[in-house]
Amino acid sequence: MANQQEESLTNMYEMFNINEKIAKKAKMAEEKTLALFNEKYKNIVEHNQAKVLKAFIDNGVASQHLLPSYGYGYGDLGREVIDKVFAQVLGCEKSLVRPNFINGTHTIKTALFSVLRPNDTLLSITGEPYDTLINAISKPNTGSLADFGVKFEKCSLLKGGDYLTKIKEKKPKAVFIQKSKGYSDRRSLSTYEINDIIRQIKSVSNSIVIVDNCYGELVEKDEPNADLIAGSLIKNLGGTIAKTGGYIAGKAEYVELAGNHLTSIGIADEAGGNLGIGESILQGLWFAPIVVGEAIKTAIFANYLFNIEQEDRYDIVTPIKLNDAGKLEIFCQAIQSLSPIGSKETPIPWDMPGYKDKVIMACGSFIEGCSLEISADGRFTLPYTAYLQGGSSFDYAKYAVARGYQLVNET
Repeated sequence: MANQQEESLTNMYEMFNINEKIAKKAKMAEEKTLALFNEKYKNIVEHNQAKVLKAFIDNGVASQHLLPSYGYGYGDLGREVIDKVFAQVLGCEKSLVRPNFINGTHTIKTALFSVLRPNDTLLSITGEPYDTLINAISKPNTGSLADFGVKFEKCSLLKGGDYLTKIKEKKPKAVFIQKSKGYSDRRSLSTYEINDIIRQIKSVSNSIVIVDNCYGELVEKDEPNADLIAGSLIKNLGGTIAKTGGYIAGKAEYVELAGNHLTSIGIADEAGGNLGIGESILQGLWFAPIVVGEAIKTAIFANYLFNIEQEDRYDIVTPIKLNDAGKLEIFCQAIQSLSPIGSKETPIPWDMPGYKDKVIMACGSFIEGCSLEISADGRFTLPYTAYLQGGSSFDYAKYAVARGYQLVNET
């Protein structure tokens, strides 16, 4: 029976043009993946699913909260309950969850603009923010924070940067922390580490701490205890179902300011039709814990297959350093070719809006940019690292990763 099961598994890999040698290696990686997942992460998924269920029950989510609203959206019960449910799941006083947000950069930019004023200083302690966000901070003559007289400073807490001395010296109005590694070569930060950093910051200053929480939501049992956290719904919290949108959550006074900036002063979070997207936002959050769990499995599997040392997971991003432009292109094309949508398309490096280097991006998802389904992307520059994210089901994502592994090792 065991031999029959092994043969059946090999045949399934062969269905996707993965040879027998790689199929056997993938099977061993699968076994290790499930063992590690069950040991370290299964209880986190169960905890987060119970947390989401309790938030739905405590806030009395009902069928009327799934109805669409348009125009001003006054009295939209769904909008109100979504904000309450997300705030409870994220452990925050208040949240602002809106389809208006187009991506994580948009939410973080909104959070920054809502609390910073002329002559204030913003300090990033996780190095320079990624390309699209640094544009919003410092690109001249674009309406960036710099154009409004906000000063920007940075240091790297993971590379010997003495951020507390920097805070005492610069007295920043806001301190920015990016949880996920993004396109950098540093490791991602745990919620425990971030909360400890926040405690240290608060011991020497009154700086407002803002955390970019993208890719890290529901990977751990708790979220960062910052003044503001922000992210995208086409990443973790949307559960691959939310069609668009993002969230800002944290202390009520700062979320209120974010609402003022997103809409208008005096309106804040009390208006705005959901355009029928509210249902997918709630359903996406409902499925998010288990889908994030599947993405964690895929990440563990990729590490085993590519012989990358396993680290504790604090986000869904897995960097695969390929050190070769051709291999980066081949890997991303392999992921695209074994995705449910756009499998016949061929990703190539292109000038992606907001990035200084060419970027190659594979994303064969039902919702464009939903990296929780499955995606792989990277800057087309040394060390030519593929950043793997997703997928929504480990049972299909493993084939894409195995195919990518085979092709980059054939070149």
